[in-house]
Amino acid sequence: MPRWPPQGVRSASQLGGLGLAIARTSERQHAAFLLMQWLTSKSQDKAVCLLGGGPGRVSTLHDPAVLRTYPEYAVLRAQLRHADPDWRPIIAQWDEINTGPLGAAVFQGMTGAKAPRQALLDIVPRVNDIMASSGYR
Repeated sequence: MPRWPPQGVRSASQLGGLGLAIARTSERQHAAFLLMQWLTSKSQDKAVCLLGGGPGRVSTLHDPAVLRTYPEYAVLRAQLRHADPDWRPIIAQWDEINTGPLGAAVFQGMTGAKAPRQALLDIVPRVNDIMASSGYR
């Protein structure tokens, strides 16, 4: 019988995030660019983090004031060494799977509503349906 969870020698951590963009048709592209620079600056990232937002810069995870407030960010910093930006399939159906059945299964497993293994096994038919309806066989 396989071990659950799978055991191995490779550590991994997922990455995710949000992106900023400027519309090609924007009449204020320069102003939008300046706003993006300010929003993503070191000082602004630290300020947002100290108000409870998540850090967007690795340098923020090294900041002494941030670490005094959120010592757990030292763990996040360590996790980033093992992060894999290609942890998920790059397919159009991913959003539906991730925000639907997979998200529900992870929640059920984390809250104890179901055993984690069973929660994941229970979504296999729904994920197969999503993939089949998109032409994957």
